[in-house]
Amino acid sequence: MSGVYKNSTFPRLRLHEGRDLDRMDKTVKAMSQATLWSAYQADINHTIQHQNRVALLSFEMATRLGLSHQARTILYEAAQYHDIGKLKLRPSTIFKPGKLSTQEFESIKDHARNSYKILSHAKGLAHASSVAVIALQHHERLDGSGYPFGLTGNRITPEAKILAVADVYDALTNKRCYKSAMNDEKALAILEHGIGGQFDSDVFQTLKKVVMRPSAYQEQRALPLRPSRAPAEVMAQPLSLAFH
Repeated sequence: MSGVYKNSTFPRLRLHEGRDLDRMDKTVKAMSQATLWSAYQADINHTIQHQNRVALLSFEMATRLGLSHQARTILYEAAQYHDIGKLKLRPSTIFKPGKLSTQEFESIKDHARNSYKILSHAKGLAHASSVAVIALQHHERLDGSGYPFGLTGNRITPEAKILAVADVYDALTNKRCYKSAMNDEKALAILEHGIGGQFDSDVFQTLKKVVMRPSAYQEQRALPLRPSRAPAEVMAQPLSLAFH
């Protein structure tokens, strides 16, 4: 599978001029303030931290897997905002401490589609359509058990396969409103159990190499906000969002 990651291409590539990640963070906060979703006020930093850690982890994994300069840049941005679609969901569902009902879980699944809609219309976001596709697919699984489309195998982009593993690992190893943090050993065991069925083997092995040694991801795990330095591929230019 490793060879698939090299020189990866993206469908419907659309270029825009520049982007400003900090400005998007402020936009997310402003959106939460401007709506009835008061729960986001109390937990907005959690979402930013999670996406920040996942972006760093995805970037390091992509580098080890041999993704091109452009592919790493696009994956980093997709990871940085993969859960932005949750802003369109009910906070009472997002932050529910107990088990979700079937209806609530179905509504949670909508966040992947929502992220796609938001990011694909983000004015000034370079490679917006490709960033959006990766965010759309980050809950797809190799065996078709994922969502929103139940894609299988090579129908899932290599970048989304990386993001999927990084996202699950970070979710397992960090505290959330409905669960405590899991140690690395247990989290890796759970992911390893899903190799072949849910997760790509090469991606998982790369994850193990990254998380078992000091890295930018490990250094940022406890920080409350975005790191001061993003990967060199990410340039800071104005970005605005158009929501449809």
